Amino acid sequence: MTGRNNVTEVMEFVAERTINLVKSNSVLGEPFQKDGVTIVPVSKLSVSFAGGGADIVDNSHKKRNQPTGGGAKVDMVPMSFLVIKDNDVKVVNVDVKEKSNVDQIIEVIIGTAKQLFNKKAEDK
Repeated sequence: MTGRNNVTEVMEFVAERTINLVKSNSVLGEPFQKDGVTIVPVSKLSVSFAGGGADIVDNSHKKRNQPTGGGAKVDMVPMSFLVIKDNDVKVVNVDVKEKSNVDQIIEVIIGTAKQLFNKKAEDK
C-alpha cells in the first residue's frame, strides 16, 4: 500500500489479502484416504467486504485528514463430501447442525459410503 489513504486503496489491499487466503481448494478440499475410500470435502464459501472513509478538512490548522477503514469476512461451511471407491463416486451431504468434531464426521461418511457401495454391489 502506498502513502495515500483512501477507500479504494484500502479495499484493494483487503481484497488482495482475502484472495490469498481463499483459493479453489477452499471449496474442494484436499482429498484424503481412509479404509480404501477417497474423501474430498466440499464447502460453501461466502466472502463479504465493507469499507468506508471520510474527508475531514480543518481550516484552522490547515490540515486535511482522510480516515479510512475496511475489512472482509470469510465464512466456510462444510456442505458435503465426495466419496470415491473403485472409480465410483457418491455425494454424502452433511447436516451442519450435527457436526461435533472432524473425526466423528469422517466416521459417519465412511460408514455411509460403505453402506452405499455395499448396496450397489448387492444390486448387481
